[in-house]
Amino acid sequence: MNVAIKKYMEKILAKNVEFFDYRNLEKGLWKQYKADAEFILKCDIFNNEINRLIAGTLKNAVIHSKNFEQVEQARTYILVLEELKERFKNIEEPENPDENGNPYETI
Repeated sequence: MNVAIKKYMEKILAKNVEFFDYRNLEKGLWKQYKADAEFILKCDIFNNEINRLIAGTLKNAVIHSKNFEQVEQARTYILVLEELKERFKNIEEPENPDENGNPYETI
């Protein structure tokens, strides 16, 4: 991550910001990471809590929003929750170096 962006985010969030790239893991750990993400996505507790957050946000937006900007903020929050689920779904399988490497490497 760009150092300037990291410092800016840390200043705004008032805490350390670290990003973890699972693609840097050893192949076995990468597979486990993907399996864990799939488990979480299938977990009734996870999905129930996401749905509860969405329902609560919708209820608050409908009942308490004073202007369209507040409705937009609620919509953004809901989209972020959905994006989290999509990120879990889109974790790639570990690459097989033999399949994706240089095809002329053995020549």
